[in-house]
Amino acid sequence: TIDFDTVDGTAKAVDGDYTPTSGTLVFEPGVTTRTIVVAILDDSDAEGDGIDEDGDGSGTPGDNPCTGGETENCDDNCPYAENPDQSDIDTDGIGDVCDSDADGDGCNQDGDGSGTPGDNPCTGGETENCDDNCPFADNSDQADEDSDGVGDVCDNCQNIYNSEQSNYDNDDYGDLCDSCTDIDGDGYGDPEFPLNVCPEDNCPPIYNPDQTDSNDDGVGDACDWLCGDVNNDGSINILDITYIINYLYKGGPAPIFPEASDVDNSGSINILDISYIISYLYKGGPEPECS
Repeated sequence: TIDFDTVDGTAKAVDGDYTPTSGTLVFEPGVTTRTIVVAILDDSDAEGDGIDEDGDGSGTPGDNPCTGGETENCDDNCPYAENPDQSDIDTDGIGDVCDSDADGDGCNQDGDGSGTPGDNPCTGGETENCDDNCPFADNSDQADEDSDGVGDVCDNCQNIYNSEQSNYDNDDYGDLCDSCTDIDGDGYGDPEFPLNVCPEDNCPPIYNPDQTDSNDDGVGDACDWLCGDVNNDGSINILDITYIINYLYKGGPAPIFPEASDVDNSGSINILDISYIISYLYKGGPEPECS
């Protein structure tokens, strides 16, 4: 609804969003009402994140903000910034993207008031005039043992300065303190990580805890591809031709090992590789030659 006031005989909308309309209303003697058709604009989700400002339908936007991961039958907890997940870590009814202290530990994300959260993280026990050094986890003491600007409760290497927090295998330990960087999680470490004390993986990108290497070439069977064996079934046949055709022209899955599909060693997978395999299988052509 829209409320109207009358000022100098002109109806003025005082509440609500609407499309302006104009025209002349004629009131005959004794007539005190006339109908005005006004197009109401729906701004129940002003920022377009799919969460209604009055999601519970109470008629009062914001009286029941979403918390605890809820996104239905509750009101948008940050109505002027897009946040479809309605994340609210401290459950104070203010969405994290709008909350100056998302974790509710008393330390603001922009504690120094610079306008750039995180540009001056708290270190050395400081808790005032500096930015929360772990903005999405409660750490009111702002402890930061290695003074790298990342609070201990968030730091993946608490005793080693690593402000970038690099973590190649996305485990609990940063690269600078990880004794077994293991991207596939099979218990064998990836090469070129000098801190590793675990055995080196013979097939780093693919989970293979048995480390089987049938031909003893140092490459695990899970990674040891055959040139021309596009579908990785251990042999070269018409199924490999079909696989490339599906991949190139029908939106099929990519080859597990792209290198095995570039049989003419051209640097790309295309129709010439299909022709090459056909020639090899059925016309006495040369063997596939991958890089």
